[in-house]
Amino acid sequence: MDVEALIGELRHAFRGVGDVAREAFRRPPGKARRKDDGTVVTALDHELEARLSAALLALDDGWGVVGEEGGVLRAGSPTWHLDALDGTLNFSRRLPLFVCQAALVDGHEPLVAVMYDPLRDVFAWAAKGKGAWEDETRLAVTRLPIEEAVLLVDIARSGALVHDRDLLPRLRRSVFRMRSFGCIGLHLLSVAAGRADAFLGTRRGSSPLHDVAPGVLFIREAGGLVTNLEGGDPLEDRRTLLAAHADLHGGLRALV
Repeated sequence: MDVEALIGELRHAFRGVGDVAREAFRRPPGKARRKDDGTVVTALDHELEARLSAALLALDDGWGVVGEEGGVLRAGSPTWHLDALDGTLNFSRRLPLFVCQAALVDGHEPLVAVMYDPLRDVFAWAAKGKGAWEDETRLAVTRLPIEEAVLLVDIARSGALVHDRDLLPRLRRSVFRMRSFGCIGLHLLSVAAGRADAFLGTRRGSSPLHDVAPGVLFIREAGGLVTNLEGGDPLEDRRTLLAAHADLHGGLRALV
């Protein structure tokens, strides 16, 4: 795989949808539809997925492509898992916290990942063994102690952060600050870039690969540790996810 050439094609494809996303964001919010799983979908989800999946399908005839909205568009190995608009609810309410993201995954092993923030026109990528990058800046997780850490959390309705009444207060007493963006891609990219120090997400059901595979590779390539709460592979059992520098990861896991 020629990673440099691949990233060049991906940069072109993802930046190519920037004008579409920015124009949609400037318009007044339209009516968003609820899917069967309770999540929100908009016309922009479908438009971005159509454009980006076409670009992914053109990269290699042997690679599969799976979209959040369209499902399996082509079977193959490895497979692109595409979330064309991660943070749809934020977009639908005109909160500027969403990204376009995808990961090329072999089984449960992410090989390449991209995230694109269309409002800031910032393209980020990671490749196994090649590091994680935001435009020309190489990303690295922080090494702050737990009492100085900014912890990002995904407060899912079905997760332990809601149902364990003592967990949020226990975490809040231990870290410096807590934040929640409502966009798992931005959560994990922010930790990889050192803008936050850790991420914790818990859900009763398994998160889809398109939600978590891109960010998992970013964390790994930025020097962080990412596991489920049992310490296992977060892409095999995707109900929980904890990401941080190894030292902070251990402290947070002990708290949880």
